[in-house]
Amino acid sequence: MRYHYAWAVVMVLGATIMATVVLAPTVHAATTTVHIQGKVSNEEFGLTLVVEAQASGSPKSLSGIGMDTAIGIGPGECTIRLKGSITNGVVSLSGVVIQTADPANVGALVIFTADSASGSIKFNFAGFIFTGTGRVLIVNG
Repeated sequence: MRYHYAWAVVMVLGATIMATVVLAPTVHAATTTVHIQGKVSNEEFGLTLVVEAQASGSPKSLSGIGMDTAIGIGPGECTIRLKGSITNGVVSLSGVVIQTADPANVGALVIFTADSASGSIKFNFAGFIFTGTGRVLIVNG
């Protein structure tokens, strides 16, 4: 009799564990997506750029890609691999140029700082600062 009782307890416990494992909802980390797009300029150089960046991940660990294109001076597009984070609605992404029409710019350090509340964008290209406004979207998923 004890054998049957012990076996019944094992079966109930096994079924409970199995139901918990199989039926428990899967927990996924929420993904945050960032999109920055706008025009920035450097008055000293009389140069305006169209900039764009997209990144996703957790707010503390974003990764993505960005680009810039000079307006009015011919081909000059750069592609930038980016990593960064979000703090109080401000997106900070940095990385290096990985592809460009000008090989001298490959490896140049680029930093995007963009405020989702005001739309302000600061674009630092190898120490040359460009500022402007645009769209700064943060979507928490």
